[in-house]
Amino acid sequence: MSAAQWKSSGAISSFPHRLKISSEAADKACVTKSTGIWIGIRATGRWNSYSVKSALLTAPPPGSVLEEAVHPLSRSGDDQAGTVIALNKILARDGYELVQEGELSGHPIFAFRPVVRGVGGRPKNLIFASRGPKPEIGFADAINNDIVILSGEESCLIYDRPIGASGLLWSELVSWWGEVTPGGDAAKLGARLQESLASDAERKLFATYFKAYRSALGEALPALLPQVYLHYDPAIVKTLRHRLPLPRQRMDFLMLLPSRQRIVIEVDGKHHFSENDLPSLKVYADMVSADRELRLAGYEVYRFGANELVGDGAEARTRDFFDKLFRLHRIRQ
Repeated sequence: MSAAQWKSSGAISSFPHRLKISSEAADKACVTKSTGIWIGIRATGRWNSYSVKSALLTAPPPGSVLEEAVHPLSRSGDDQAGTVIALNKILARDGYELVQEGELSGHPIFAFRPVVRGVGGRPKNLIFASRGPKPEIGFADAINNDIVILSGEESCLIYDRPIGASGLLWSELVSWWGEVTPGGDAAKLGARLQESLASDAERKLFATYFKAYRSALGEALPALLPQVYLHYDPAIVKTLRHRLPLPRQRMDFLMLLPSRQRIVIEVDGKHHFSENDLPSLKVYADMVSADRELRLAGYEVYRFGANELVGDGAEARTRDFFDKLFRLHRIRQ
């Protein structure tokens, strides 16, 4: 239950005043409730993180008191920002933080959650659903990083809308598709994405995902993007002799979840560890090296052997993976 849902449920309706937090400095915060509970938290150690755990984090649901305290209806602007900074210094001791997960009239809404690593920066210009030769891309406006497809437009899709703190949802992708494609709807978008899938294993994973979660999650369903370019060399890279192509050109699947979480899903066939049908330590080493770089950059990388996704038990195995992934990242079901 979110803080907003907890509030509307009546759990705090007996409070004559909203929760208030005063922040005198970046390392100090005082939490008060009209019920008489008063907790002081100091980074100096006089009040330690145990105070937070015992009196705040165990409230139903955990962290909801803090979410209410920094909600835009409680405070906004510099007051809100300073309070979040002060509390996060204390919460970090126990592995928690307040992170932006949405907006209310332009003001950020924060959620309480365990500290998780994310990828710095916001994604832009998602080039995905590749189904043919690499398109040639140029800048329509290099200052704004606006790109334009010069040739091969039919080979891929480019999502260039801003992606906020909540990640990218399937409903947002469908809305964009309807605007850029005459008569475009969810079914036609799904069909177009499936055209980019390279194997039965990829098609099975993609179909199972939507079969299992489209109705269950509804508007909260994260978009599952196939064949996403990570590094993008120019189409003429093969003619260049002064350098090698960038590694890991494309990812099989990418999900952009809240709090800057980027989930890479790879489906491995024999080409991931062989060359000319012979086992290759070099091919395998290149793959695991690229994985390390992605993880160090904040991505989560999950690999399936292609055989796991076809045949008996494949659908249950896929569901089990996404169930655990969504619980880990607090995607409601």
